[in-house]
Amino acid sequence: RTAWEWACNTTTSTVPDQVAMALDYLRRSQQSFFDFHDIRGWFEEGERLFRQAVEAVGKLAESLDKSGAILLARLQARQAWLLFHLGKHATSEELLLTSLATLRSLDADDEAVFNLSYLGAVKRHRGDFNAALDYEQRALTLAEAENDRYGASVALNMLGQVAWLQGDLDATVDYCQRALTLKREIGDSRGMIYSLTYLG
Repeated sequence: RTAWEWACNTTTSTVPDQVAMALDYLRRSQQSFFDFHDIRGWFEEGERLFRQAVEAVGKLAESLDKSGAILLARLQARQAWLLFHLGKHATSEELLLTSLATLRSLDADDEAVFNLSYLGAVKRHRGDFNAALDYEQRALTLAEAENDRYGASVALNMLGQVAWLQGDLDATVDYCQRALTLKREIGDSRGMIYSLTYLG
């Protein structure tokens, strides 16, 4: 947490090398930092820290290169999912869409799987199952095209959830079995729990 806050504060430095170092730290640590707060259920703290990073990097928006703009979009997407856990579903959806638009404008399709999957989750939660299926199918197609087995497994689990809510048990089993196979291949024990729970 201390290093994260250092990086956020250092983005205001007048020394270019220090700013570059701060952005590199955020780029390298943001996924593990997100996973830590998501797994622990520390949504309030995680959202606050990601909001801090979004605000810090956002102030540099006009001077960011492509990798910096992608970093900002990734930070926004992960803040959005933490907001979802805090019950702020409309804000979460808006931020995921903003991030997705940035990624598309940068031709960073490989980064968009997260956004599409979690937009599907937001739509599922809000009862819009057709939109949820559309987002998850798009996430799955993109993940498979990018050979992103983790992203594909997440989308398959999400598709299984929606199919179950629609009463389509055959589709639920198919999606979750495919997700479970991928989870085993990549060693994602936590993700396997979700697949097995849905199959149960």
